Amino acid sequence: ERLVAQGFELADRIPTIDRSFVLVESEAISRAQRVYVVLNALGAWLPFIAVGLFAAGVYAARNRRRALLRGSLGVVAAMVVLGAGLALARTF
Repeated sequence: ERLVAQGFELADRIPTIDRSFVLVESEAISRAQRVYVVLNALGAWLPFIAVGLFAAGVYAARNRRRALLRGSLGVVAAMVVLGAGLALARTF
């Protein structure tokens, strides 16, 4: 259409073709797509779930100060491990 609009009249003779080719047909692909959608939605809520579980754990503990300290140290340790893992992964 753009070629015809620019004055190339031979492009008007090109037939319109509407074809589709099935590359892979499998039930596993549609299941994987559904799992991806669920995990993608869960990924947005995961930080809130983690904070809620952390708060519930501190609230349920006998010694809340100790639970808060240990939980906070656990979060810090997880962040250090994650940072080191990402730094190592970037080099590879």
